[in-house]
Amino acid sequence: MDGLQMVWRGYEPTPTPPPGYRLRVRQPADDAALIGLLHRVGWTQWDEDFLRIRLGMTVADGWFVVDASDGTLAAAAVALWSQDIPGGGELGWVVAEPSHGGRGLGRVVVDAVVAHFVANGITPIHLHTEDHRLAALSIYLTGGWLPVLSNPA
Repeated sequence: MDGLQMVWRGYEPTPTPPPGYRLRVRQPADDAALIGLLHRVGWTQWDEDFLRIRLGMTVADGWFVVDASDGTLAAAAVALWSQDIPGGGELGWVVAEPSHGGRGLGRVVVDAVVAHFVANGITPIHLHTEDHRLAALSIYLTGGWLPVLSNPA
């Protein structure tokens, strides 16, 4: 797995879901659907214990989900306390249901997380991703995120 770190360099987040979708904060009743969604995109390490650990790392009210009008959990992302930068934030686990792709839902949940960090004075903000996640990289690069470049010795 090739890793990439990016930092947020500022933009005006506008978490506005398209018609037929609703943005909201994750509730405990969402957990089974959230774990199922994460599995469908290949993150099979998720189970109730793994989720509980991540919840302990989450900024209060910082896990956002998007519901489709049919009740499907269509997208999610989380505002985590950074493990790398004391007092900073980390955007994590951005995911969208493949059958709802192409509707901008990834951008909606990313913007919701960034807006939550900004509203709570949590900066700097960074993320970790894999370089093969092209849809996510497009969201990040067009949304004010910059890669952290380094030259290992």
